Amino acid sequence: MSDAKPTFGLSVVVADVDRSIEFYRTLGVQIPYEANWRSHHVGVPIEGSDFDLDSIELTKGYDQAWSGSGVIMMLRVPTREAVDETYTRVVDAGHESQLAPIDAFWGARYAVVRDPDGNAVGVMSPMDESRGGPPPV
Repeated sequence: MSDAKPTFGLSVVVADVDRSIEFYRTLGVQIPYEANWRSHHVGVPIEGSDFDLDSIELTKGYDQAWSGSGVIMMLRVPTREAVDETYTRVVDAGHESQLAPIDAFWGARYAVVRDPDGNAVGVMSPMDESRGGPPPV
């Protein structure tokens, strides 16, 4: 396993990305207008981590187990291999898998596990645009 420390981010899955953007702007989160991708995704770096808004439709396009709105705490690991290692370690310890590691359309390696209370925790590598593909919506 790498010596690099993981960082955390937050992905909020919402019914209406545009409405949510306006809400978080009202709270004071600075979301650039050009950050809104086709009303399905917006990602904003905040103090060394990331805050994302994703549509339900987009999220279900790559994770069929997802239902409705919710929050995914994001553990950002340093490598694609670290996604698989972290996922295997957590599942082998008896925790629930929601999404086995995939090469996601946005170019990252990505998996989702559930914590003991059922909360979704995404495990994601840095993005590599050369590994991306068309979005599912």
